[in-house]
Amino acid sequence: MLKYILFAFLGGIILNITPCVLPILPIRIMSIMNQAQKDKSKVLRHTLVYTVGVLISFAAMAGVFIALQQAGESAGWGLQNQNHGFVIALMAVVFVFALSLLGVFEMHAPGMNTATKATSKGGYSGSFFGGIFAFLMAISCTGPFLGAALPFALKLPPTLMMVFFLTLGLGFAFPFLLIGMVPKALKIIPKPGDWMVLFKELMGFVLLYIVYTQLKTLLMLTDGDYFLKVIWFMLILGFAVWLYGRFVRMEHSKITQWVFTILPLMLIVSAAFVYLPYKETAAKTALPGSGEMMPAPHAPEGWYVFSEELFNKLSEEGKPVFLDIGAAWCKNCTTNEKTVLFTEDVMKQFADKGVVLLRGDFTKKDEALLAWIKKHDRAGVPFNALYIPGQVPYIFGELITKNEISNALSGIAGE
Repeated sequence: MLKYILFAFLGGIILNITPCVLPILPIRIMSIMNQAQKDKSKVLRHTLVYTVGVLISFAAMAGVFIALQQAGESAGWGLQNQNHGFVIALMAVVFVFALSLLGVFEMHAPGMNTATKATSKGGYSGSFFGGIFAFLMAISCTGPFLGAALPFALKLPPTLMMVFFLTLGLGFAFPFLLIGMVPKALKIIPKPGDWMVLFKELMGFVLLYIVYTQLKTLLMLTDGDYFLKVIWFMLILGFAVWLYGRFVRMEHSKITQWVFTILPLMLIVSAAFVYLPYKETAAKTALPGSGEMMPAPHAPEGWYVFSEELFNKLSEEGKPVFLDIGAAWCKNCTTNEKTVLFTEDVMKQFADKGVVLLRGDFTKKDEALLAWIKKHDRAGVPFNALYIPGQVPYIFGELITKNEISNALSGIAGE
């Protein structure tokens, strides 16, 4: 148990440098820089409040997993990304945050006196919600240590599962806690200037790129007509935020500020009711049970759609198989595919060894794929494994290297 708790803490730290979280790290660092320039004595308080936001978020996730466990339902890391509602909600939050960084609006209550008082108290709500936002970005990725620890954690009794996820959250927040606890670390922070405004705006475009990736995921989860409706909703959301930023200012009367706080909210709620309801269609099976080989979509030539029937057929024929189970919303998956699995040199290595390449798409809910993943003591994607006849399957970690592929293939005699 202690080993997995340690894995949770280390895995939480490493989550900060996964493809999901890395793009928003500069934003969090910039926030700490702003706080340090105003009052260095408050930096520790802000990092503590940020940590509370992170811990509450991870505790809430543990609560969901515990509820699913008690109800006998399937639970796994990242499965919330298979829900179009979650994807839209996260995309909307990131979009609004991006517009804020680009200067379209600033969050404050109607009446600048109220806003000024809130700012003078330290703006701790920003740090708290910053922790929640970082959590939302993190849960699409796993990292080293987590891949081995999560399957164990999801089988724990409720109390121990909660301890595991709180430890994971503590590890995730630890780098920022360290900055707050070590004042000397603040000495490397440069003096404020115009570069900070430029940096903030650049980070706004980084968040818009994240919105783009969420849109791609949504397109794979739903249909084209619904996708266009969501685009309309996002445009109305952007317009509503612009209205708020344009008219809720100190130079306008309190009545004007209240009107243009309520009106944008009404626009957003109305647009959500009109454009966001979605009727799920029955899921189609990816492959007939005959074990027929079908080209995998969204993959280079030579990859085939995975099914257990096809896998068993290939195993009976004595053929080595490489299995890649990923999802459009999984940043580690797309990183592995673009930088390793789909590259010409790695594809050539597979071909030289006579390896059959199978790919499972976990973008949408698929109980068969989830059962396969859990059978190998993994909690989610990416799942990559090399099956050599007569040998124990080689299960890869979350992020794959070309050298690791070469070493794993060395156990196969050349064709």
